[in-house]
Amino acid sequence: MKPEELFSQFQNLLENNSLTEAQSFLEENMGNLGDYGSQATEMLSQFDASGLLDSVGNLPEQASEIISQVTEGGFLETLFSIFKK
Repeated sequence: MKPEELFSQFQNLLENNSLTEAQSFLEENMGNLGDYGSQATEMLSQFDASGLLDSVGNLPEQASEIISQVTEGGFLETLFSIFKK
């Protein structure tokens, strides 16, 4: 596989917040990345996991919002009435 393709795969892993997989991928493919190896190493060292932490921190808010949307308009009542019949 070409160094450009390997680097692209590495970037995709970082974009998907797959830090552990990106580290493993870089270790396994460092010799095949050519000039992209140093760039990938720098990207990995600068990877900001705060976005991931923010997403996890917002889960309770997001869950509460979804529950509110589902319960508005009697959706659950309608659903329960269907199964009671």
